[in-house]
Amino acid sequence: MKSKSLPHFPGFEDGQHATSLKIKDENGKDWDFRLSIRRRGYKKPVLSAGWLHFVKTNNLQIGDQVHFLREQDTTTGGFKYKIKLTKQVKLFRAVIGFPPLPPP
Repeated sequence: MKSKSLPHFPGFEDGQHATSLKIKDENGKDWDFRLSIRRRGYKKPVLSAGWLHFVKTNNLQIGDQVHFLREQDTTTGGFKYKIKLTKQVKLFRAVIGFPPLPPP
């Protein structure tokens, strides 16, 4: 992830460098991750706890795309997060592109 994406995720409490992040996938399954940033310097967001299990469960490969979506939660007024995966389209082992993302 890039640091420009950080404002779109939940904030960190004063002095904290990690927070819990609950994300729902396209099948409605909830995933719990830990979102961390460095204590000093470049504040690049990193997903840790739970991420490796998500990668293995969804058989993600290098080059696959992961899209994080933030939506307004009408019941709480806060935000809820979704994750969508886009697998590479290959022809004779050559990557020829990605299928289009469905509308949110």
